[in-house]
Amino acid sequence: MTKTAFINVYDKKGIVEFADGLRQLGYEIFSSASTLKLLRRADVNAQPISDKEQILYPAINAILNVSDSARLPKPHIVVADLYPLSKIIAQDNFAFEEIYQYLDIANSALIRSAAKSFSDTIIVCDPKDYKLLLDALKDFGDISDDRKKRLAAKAYHYCAYYDGAIAQYLAASNNFINEDEIVLSLKKVAELSCGENPHQRGAFYELKAGTPKGMAAIKILQGGKLNYNHYRDIDLACSLVGEFQPSACAIVKHTHICALAWGEKLPEIFKDAFDSDIKNCSGGIAVFNRKVNFKTAKTIINEYLEGIVAPEYSKDALSCLKARKKLKIISAPLMFFSPEEAEIALVSGGMLMEEKDISNEAKYKTVTRKKPDSSQFILLEMAQRISKHAKSRAAVFVQESKIFGISDRQTDCFESVRMAAEKIRINHPIIKPGGCLVLACDSSMNKECIIEAIKGGVSAIIQPGLNSSRENTQCIEICDEKNIAMVFTGIRHLRQ
Repeated sequence: MTKTAFINVYDKKGIVEFADGLRQLGYEIFSSASTLKLLRRADVNAQPISDKEQILYPAINAILNVSDSARLPKPHIVVADLYPLSKIIAQDNFAFEEIYQYLDIANSALIRSAAKSFSDTIIVCDPKDYKLLLDALKDFGDISDDRKKRLAAKAYHYCAYYDGAIAQYLAASNNFINEDEIVLSLKKVAELSCGENPHQRGAFYELKAGTPKGMAAIKILQGGKLNYNHYRDIDLACSLVGEFQPSACAIVKHTHICALAWGEKLPEIFKDAFDSDIKNCSGGIAVFNRKVNFKTAKTIINEYLEGIVAPEYSKDALSCLKARKKLKIISAPLMFFSPEEAEIALVSGGMLMEEKDISNEAKYKTVTRKKPDSSQFILLEMAQRISKHAKSRAAVFVQESKIFGISDRQTDCFESVRMAAEKIRINHPIIKPGGCLVLACDSSMNKECIIEAIKGGVSAIIQPGLNSSRENTQCIEICDEKNIAMVFTGIRHLRQ
């Protein structure tokens, strides 16, 4: 009995060669629409599927062995794909009204029907599988049942990805907290050089819902593949510098904020940031929220960094940076990440999801007799923004538009304050007299924390103030005694 193949694809890459290979193996080819025209132009003999009904009813009925007036032979192979919806809706000139043209009901049903009949029908929806399938058919005349199941599973993943992209686009959000059932539309867009450790594999999957944003929009200009840790570091630093209206530079390493400075001139900002903690900044990734010019690039190449990230680079800056062959150079045009995204963490047996902590709804309330002056308040606000992006129980000392000392990932606030103050003593043994040193904590402070902070030389403190009334009163009394200004925000920003 002659074996048959149904072929109807949007992506024509390699389809002529594949169809001709099947023909040479004795397969009778059935096709429709633009695929049929292409095959015939290439002198690949193909029979038409009714154009009147497209491929929906006769082809599906044939796959499922349902009696049909437009009877087609049951196919041994079905080759079909769907419109590349994610790429289409990401186009700048795409209008919402056009979405209806790309909701592919026919081929979606065709793929699902073939996958349902995987025991006697081979479903192919990825051009990468053409050669492997042809080689197996040439050598063995068929493929194993296990391989058929895996191709069917791939087809169902493919359809789910397509459906998920539609759902995410129509919802205009990647925050699914209120949904009882969700399908995340994820597309692998990058193989990683390794996972968190060299022996682990890794890949980056883009969350599809229109125009690429966040980490999906970065471009590697030099340095080859990124690893898992690079992506985490860049994501953290981009989110951090995106909080700042002034020009800013953050340096991160192993998802730890090593330094941050802001101001007017990028070369000076970078130098301030790097010099604030040379030991920890060395080998880190520097991220800017402004275009990097030649003068900034000249300053950067004098220091040891693993990578640099910026929205843009001037031509001469890029040439200067590329002289450091091992330096990873990355452009990240979208520095402000979507508030509609959710935080997701995989756990055994499922995943956790929460709203992204983007809240800036701090209700600043000065609770001490001494009020912070305007310069102190600016530093307090900036320090509080930094603490929001650090790990839990963070303590951030800020002076002169830069981090002076930072510590996080501790089990209690006191230890973070103590360690951050110790860093100041090591990295800044001489502090300018009259300098304004402030402290921000992402969690509420007790009196021991306040005493330790005052030992560190702070003149103002900002913290959530969510402890008991008794504990808060103790903290206020100590600050009043030492003439320290303290502001409560009423909101905490812990993160793991």
